[in-house]
Amino acid sequence: MLVSLAALTGCVGVADVQQTVEFMEHYRAGEFAAASNLIGGPTGLDYQADNLLTSLHVGMALRNEQRHDAAQVAFDRAEGQLLWKSDEVASVEDVLGVGLSLIASDLALSYHGNIYEGVLVNTYKALGALAAGDPDRARVELNRAAQRQDNAVDQLAVKVSALTANEDEDAQQQHQEEIDEAVAEVMDPDGPVARRLDAVDSLGQYQGLRNPFTDWLHGVFRLATGEANRASNLLRDAVVVDGRRNRHLLADFAAAERIAQGGKAESDRVWVIHEDGLGPRLDEFRFDIFVPTEHGLIAVGTALPTLYGGTPAYGSLTVRADGRSTETEPILHLDRYVATEFRAGYDGVVFKAVAAAVIRVLVQAELQKGSDSSGFFGALAKVVVPAAATIVTQADTRMWRALPHTIGIASLPRPADDILRIGAAGAPGIGEVSLPPGRFVIVTVTTTRPGAPPALNTYSLPGG
Repeated sequence: MLVSLAALTGCVGVADVQQTVEFMEHYRAGEFAAASNLIGGPTGLDYQADNLLTSLHVGMALRNEQRHDAAQVAFDRAEGQLLWKSDEVASVEDVLGVGLSLIASDLALSYHGNIYEGVLVNTYKALGALAAGDPDRARVELNRAAQRQDNAVDQLAVKVSALTANEDEDAQQQHQEEIDEAVAEVMDPDGPVARRLDAVDSLGQYQGLRNPFTDWLHGVFRLATGEANRASNLLRDAVVVDGRRNRHLLADFAAAERIAQGGKAESDRVWVIHEDGLGPRLDEFRFDIFVPTEHGLIAVGTALPTLYGGTPAYGSLTVRADGRSTETEPILHLDRYVATEFRAGYDGVVFKAVAAAVIRVLVQAELQKGSDSSGFFGALAKVVVPAAATIVTQADTRMWRALPHTIGIASLPRPADDILRIGAAGAPGIGEVSLPPGRFVIVTVTTTRPGAPPALNTYSLPGG
């Protein structure tokens, strides 16, 4: 069993991690075509369709290449593989049913995604539908994202419960005392795990795991389509979560409130979305715990994922139009958004990793007791069990790396000459955008790092 488990671990999760490293070398340099070709071939879609992580990464690269149809296929594939559905809240049994256990490493399983990733998938699919000139599909995707937002609290509660439950109750109960002692030692307030948790806590949290950017985008869509009451409610949600200091969001909210109360309809408008830098990452943190056996204390290596904040490129953009300039202001901090879900379940992740390490070393000790009289199989166990345990104790560091550090917005009247001139500190000439026809237009600008080529896209909203 341990040999098979080691083989699975090496074939599934480790391959995902290595692919992500290679993909990000191109993506962070703004080489979006090379990034999508690396993992998706010439079409961008020549990969195993049920690989969620590949779909998430290739979808981002393709949209930045303006290959929106292919990006939509990738995001459709991703949505189909997400454990967390938009229209239902899974039970703890459903989550455990994908194969989670104390003994196995999550790296032996396919990547199942996070709750926040589902919200973002539907958000990006809505933008892709607008790029294809399909506002009805955009509305469907925004509604799905809203449903995910509404379900997030309940889904997060299920996730946390599943991380502290397991299907190896017999093994856990047999060694419960040793597990409890090891967990208490690892969670010592002055220990290295606590220090890393303090760093994660410093990133902050979003109330209810709610994404203010998704609410804002849905709100301006409804504002453009003349649904001011719905727009007002959505924009109010964005303000409440994290928008009190974003003057562009406040202006959009005020416009929706005014129109909802019978005021003048919104004038022609342009919204600029700035996806800046690279989002947070997971790294492996290794340490030893000491397990008491009849032969004395045995040190066993244990691994946990540690969350590190992302890196900005420019922070904000300057948008010049009609002789005036404005700056984008952040509406979503991905460090904080990811940290909300990561921190909620981290105690369960720690428990699972420590309990698995304790159980493995105690099982190994039992095998070692009989090895002197068991001939070939006893000698084999001395080699195989430590080797398999080493592989199993790798931390699962897979995540959607091609997300930005922050998403910022600017809201401004449509310029008379239909031209936006976009720059940033140290990069005054990021791009000049000729706006497409329509009363309401969204422009997205992706900047991964200073000096890297940006990606610019334009989207016409319905309503004029």
